[in-house]
Amino acid sequence: MSRYRIARCPRCGRFLSIDYRYRTRRCPYCGRRITTEDVVDGNLYSAEVVSLKVRRLNERVFKK
Repeated sequence: MSRYRIARCPRCGRFLSIDYRYRTRRCPYCGRRITTEDVVDGNLYSAEVVSLKVRRLNERVFKK
């Protein structure tokens, strides 16, 4: 089972999940490469939990 951390894109400010096994990921919103230096929550979460947390963080920051 994969585990994920929460990172924040320094370009667009969106939160996203990053698999702990990888050092980088591309932001799906703006395309910038995110590194482990951009991790804001170092805890490891399951895919279901991290998805919910990321969604809530983005909703709070980017209120529609």
